[in-house]
Amino acid sequence: MNILCIVIATLSPIMLNAFIILSILSLLGYVLRTWYKSPLPNEAIIRTGVGGVLAVTGKGIFVLPLLHRASRIDLSTKSFVLEFPETAPLPIKGTSQITLSATVNLKISHDKIEKVASKHGTQNASSQQYIESLFSPKFDEVIRIAGRRFNYQSLKSDLEEFKLAIIEHCGEVEDLHGFELVALSLSSVTLVDL
Repeated sequence: MNILCIVIATLSPIMLNAFIILSILSLLGYVLRTWYKSPLPNEAIIRTGVGGVLAVTGKGIFVLPLLHRASRIDLSTKSFVLEFPETAPLPIKGTSQITLSATVNLKISHDKIEKVASKHGTQNASSQQYIESLFSPKFDEVIRIAGRRFNYQSLKSDLEEFKLAIIEHCGEVEDLHGFELVALSLSSVTLVDL
């Protein structure tokens, strides 16, 4: 401390002013760097605290200590596969059963980011395991319901119609907890011998 006082006392007024200006600019740069948060591509920053919940994508936001908390939420597409193997086949119209593999791709709806963050938390909404555990039972049920409308011939000949029936049963974005269905692919459709 004494050395700093001696150095400041021996500086000329111009040097002292330059030292003060550089100190203020350094402090301002540090504050801006630590308080201004920018999201990466495919992520949002959720700021809570004074002013409520605010989700920001693409641009930055100030997060003031003691007034706000910030967390990041992953907006990338999450995928999971539902299997209906021979040991647990999918019942369809009539008494037939099929094996099927369905790949579901979901992502957070852009206009529902704040709702998803509030309802599920940013850690859970970004977690592949959480998304799979939340939606696997729903899509399993929806695929089973849609499958009862088709026999094997109609299902095999028009797989797109089956996909549309599944999507129709999924409902709106509200039914998917703020997530949206990006893609649904079906494969390995074979008839199971009874």
